[in-house]
Amino acid sequence: MAEHELEKSEKSFITLNFSDVLGLGKAAEKLTPTANKIVTGLAKCLSPALDAAKIYLESRAIGAAYRHETMKNLEQISKVEFLLSSDPVLAEAMKARLVSTEMRRQSNIHNASRQAVKIANNFPDGPKPQELDEDFVQEWVEGVKDISNEDVQNIWSRLLAAAPTMPNGRISRPALELLKQMDQPTALCFKEFAKIWSSVGFPSIKAPPNWAPFGVPVRLKLLMEIGVIERQLFSSFTIPHLGVITQIDERPRKFQMLNTLDIYVWGQRAMELGGAIFKGSFDIDEEAVHRARVENFSWLVDEGYWSLGIKRQGTSGEFFDYMISPNNGGVEHSVEQVFRLEKDNLLDSSWRQVLRKYADDGRLTVFV
Repeated sequence: MAEHELEKSEKSFITLNFSDVLGLGKAAEKLTPTANKIVTGLAKCLSPALDAAKIYLESRAIGAAYRHETMKNLEQISKVEFLLSSDPVLAEAMKARLVSTEMRRQSNIHNASRQAVKIANNFPDGPKPQELDEDFVQEWVEGVKDISNEDVQNIWSRLLAAAPTMPNGRISRPALELLKQMDQPTALCFKEFAKIWSSVGFPSIKAPPNWAPFGVPVRLKLLMEIGVIERQLFSSFTIPHLGVITQIDERPRKFQMLNTLDIYVWGQRAMELGGAIFKGSFDIDEEAVHRARVENFSWLVDEGYWSLGIKRQGTSGEFFDYMISPNNGGVEHSVEQVFRLEKDNLLDSSWRQVLRKYADDGRLTVFV
C-alpha cells in the first residue's frame, strides 16, 4: 500500500473510532463535510481518549501530581514523594481527586464535542469547509474542559461548529479569550444582546441598564465592563429588517448629518465571536420583538430630525423615502404617506406598525 494511502487509511480509522467515542454510531457515515472536519480535528487532538479509560485517567492523575505548579526543584519533588509514601491515605485521596477532576473534564469535552458535531451537521450547504487549526482545537479543549454549565457549554459548542466555516479554520485568540471570561450570567447577557442586535438593532443609551425585552435582563453595564459592547456616537446606522436611519440638521433637504446617534455596539472581539456563534435568526415571540422595536425606536428618535432609508428591491442604492421630525417640527401630516407604509412590502408588519405611529402623530412624512 502506498504511503499516502496508508496515511489516509489510518486517518479514517482514527476518525471512525473517535466518532464511536462521541456516540455517533452509523450516523458518522452520513456527516456533512463541515461536521466531518470537526470530528477529524478533534480526533487529532484527543486521540489519547481512545486508550483504555482507566489507564489514561490514572496516568493523567499521576502525571498531574508530579507536574504541580509548586514543584520547582528536586527538593520539593522529594517532599511530595516522601509525603505520598508516608501517608498512603492522603496519597489515595489525592489520586482519587485528580481522577475525578479528569473524568469530569473529559465528560465536558465529550458533551461539548458531540453537540458541536450535531450543530455543524445541520448547517446549510456552503463553501468548502476549512481544516480545523490544530492550535485552535487544543485551545478550545483547554477552554471547554472546565465548563459544565449547559448554557455556556452550548456557546463553546457553537464556536467549534462554526470553526470550519472561518478563514484558517479558527477564531482569533483575542476573541477566544473573551469567551473564556464568560460564566453563565454573562453568557446569557451576551446571547440576549445578540437577539436585540439581530431583530431590533443596536440599543439606544436611553435603554434601561437591565433592559429585558425578551425576558432575560441584558445587563448593559456588565457587558461594557468585560468588553463585549462599547458606547459610540454615529451619524447613521442600519436597523435590521428596516433600513438606514440618519440624524440630520433642521434643514433636512441639505443632508447635513449630525454625529449624535448614541448607541451601544459590539466591541471588535465580541463582533467576531457573535458573528461566528449566532448564525441565523433567533426564535423570538413576534409580539416581544414588536414591543422592543417600539421602545428602542422611540428612544432613538425622541428628538431631532431623522431620515430613514429603505433599500428597494431591484435597485443598488438606498433611497431616503421617509423623514421623522421632532414633536414640535411642524411637519404636516401626510395621508398619502400612511398609504405608502401599508403598501411597502419590504417592511414587515411590526415595522409598519412602528412607523404608522409616527405617521398618526404627524411626525412622519414623505422625504423626496
